[in-house]
Amino acid sequence: MKEAAYLFYFFAVVSAGFGFYKYWYYDNSEGFGATPVNAYVGGDAYNYIINANYMIAFFVLALVFVVLANHLFKMALLTSQPAPQSEVPKEEADTENDEEDR
Repeated sequence: MKEAAYLFYFFAVVSAGFGFYKYWYYDNSEGFGATPVNAYVGGDAYNYIINANYMIAFFVLALVFVVLANHLFKMALLTSQPAPQSEVPKEEADTENDEEDR
């Protein structure tokens, strides 16, 4: 389970990276040789709104991956621990059973 948790952490970092890419990189050049980056429509304000929505979606996805990874780590930790022993020591429990058999 820890391997899956590490994989989910990796996915979280990648998703957050895509979110920051949408936030930091924007170019809507309209020249002949220009290549627009993260530009979808003609207006700058519309492109900023679209990129903000993409950024929020990637950050929420990263948060979901982190929560899943944390739960997987918790499950791996709980399943690797031995089961707790009963409160009564074994010697006392054996003598009680012997008395009941008589």
